[in-house]
Amino acid sequence: HCQPRPLDDAGQAESVTMIANRLQVLQELTTSDIVLECTNHLPAVCRIAGRGAATLISRVYDDYGVLLTSVFVIGSKGEATGLEATFFENDIRRKKREFRLRPDKLFFCPRPETTVDLGKSNIPLSDDFLPYCIVACNFQANGPGSLGDITPIRLPITAALLEAAALGPGSISLAVQYPSGGPERKYILAQVEESGQSIHSYHVESIQSGYLATGGPFFDAKGTFVGVCHHSQNFIHCMGADAVVRHLFESNMLGEVEFEILDTDPELADKYGPEGEQLPPPSGYFFEDLWNTWYHGDDMANLLHLVTAFLYSRPILVRALQRLTHPNARAGLESMAANGGVWPVLRILDKHPFDKHVIEATLATLGGASSFAVNRPQLKHFETMPILLTCMREYPTNPMINQWGIYIVMNLCEEDHECRDAFLAAGGFEVQLAAMTRFISNQHLQQWAIRLMMLLMQDNAEHEALIFQQGGVTHLFTAGEALWNVELVVEAIVLTLHVIAQQSAELTAFLWQQNVLGVLKAALDLFCSNEAALVLTLATLHAIVQRDKPTYGAVLIDEVFSRSVNKAVGLFPSSTPLLTEAAKCYLLMDLDPHRAFHDHPMVEHVIRTLMQGEGNP
Repeated sequence: HCQPRPLDDAGQAESVTMIANRLQVLQELTTSDIVLECTNHLPAVCRIAGRGAATLISRVYDDYGVLLTSVFVIGSKGEATGLEATFFENDIRRKKREFRLRPDKLFFCPRPETTVDLGKSNIPLSDDFLPYCIVACNFQANGPGSLGDITPIRLPITAALLEAAALGPGSISLAVQYPSGGPERKYILAQVEESGQSIHSYHVESIQSGYLATGGPFFDAKGTFVGVCHHSQNFIHCMGADAVVRHLFESNMLGEVEFEILDTDPELADKYGPEGEQLPPPSGYFFEDLWNTWYHGDDMANLLHLVTAFLYSRPILVRALQRLTHPNARAGLESMAANGGVWPVLRILDKHPFDKHVIEATLATLGGASSFAVNRPQLKHFETMPILLTCMREYPTNPMINQWGIYIVMNLCEEDHECRDAFLAAGGFEVQLAAMTRFISNQHLQQWAIRLMMLLMQDNAEHEALIFQQGGVTHLFTAGEALWNVELVVEAIVLTLHVIAQQSAELTAFLWQQNVLGVLKAALDLFCSNEAALVLTLATLHAIVQRDKPTYGAVLIDEVFSRSVNKAVGLFPSSTPLLTEAAKCYLLMDLDPHRAFHDHPMVEHVIRTLMQGEGNP
């Protein structure tokens, strides 16, 4: 705690010296000097009647303003309800304006909400917590006027400004106060006596004690905003502006305080207009300065803080999303939900609905996150699927948006029947099939879309019928023909054919009419180094023939096809699963596997197992 402490003789001598130095500084620097430097900022200071002061730090479009104050002025949403902020109360040039506080739009303080007894606030502050508060107010005044012509103070959100706002022992500051929330505005000039990590304690002259004034701003000799004042009877404290800004960033609340962020370096801006008139310098913050201030490496938590803090800045977003989607960052995406990152990333799509490049990068980030099961509950909770379908419908000709949209839906549907039902109920498969048809050469899209189709049909005859009616099953053969040499796509096709053959005799007959044999024959020849895919292909063949042995069985007697089966087994001679599936096909047709695999060392064991066990066809 920053409290006065007893002094020994040496301390008293030091104290006398400090007092002499302070008096000399204060004599050289008068209150009116700093007030003059702060002239442009004073209109942003307002009064909360009966409670204290606050400062306008942001205007969020034409929707609402954001005020910064202390928890001793407003300790909870309930306390803020019904209160008003009064601006221009002491300005003879302008009529005062009153704005209703809107804690329903925004309210945040670092500790649990509390009701503060203003009569019992003669206590020192400590670094245990920062007792600041941000709260929204209406953009339109109760009467004429708005916040449109009230310039928010400049928060220190770049490294240079943070350094300029840093306080230490000996710093001189000017506090703008409304004692006890009354209409009188008061200025107090004081010098920092002791500094903590985020709370600074000022020397209190006897004439400055005995009253409460909290929530107003502190400015330094150059008019820089350096903190929030809490003047409590015998103590004057400052919550450092640098500490407040850092806490907002780490609490994912800095993004609620929007700023004007410049895409180009203000140093390169035109200094003169078309007629030679001098132009005012740009008032915003250069995005490069913000990135250099807050980027601390490709740590997932830091990148998500950046996305959240500067959600409305395209250059910062694009740079952060590039880091999040870099191959080296993929493992870090597993912790997205744990770091509270799903909702901030989803909000990008709402903030930038017409920027296809930002949408592409956002969906790629969400796609990487969705590949980890631990993130999927949050993706489902925040209703990601309808958002994805909206993006795909609004950008039907964009391959990346459709590709990543399908990939995320596929992952959400992996083990979730509710998601499958919701996707189809929302007309999702129609959107999916349109993308599959349009982007027939997109290997990733086809692979993921076909797997998604398999998941939708799996164990659900109603879904299967719907997808068949809309042309999904027919598309399997179109994709197989277009991408016959792409192993991952063909493997997804075979897996889907396997599910269909196991579930529906009617659709199996349709598959046969579409030359499913040709697809399976090509798959056997393609999967020369993929044991699992060969096993799946033979299992699919067995499932199809088993549906109608008299009609489909002749294929197994065909010498060309038999050679493909035998070749597959020969590629992996030690594979029991592959030999088992091949033997099952032969036994199904009452053929002797010994003839095909007579020199295979495991053929006797496999056939005996099939004949004696549950695998007997």
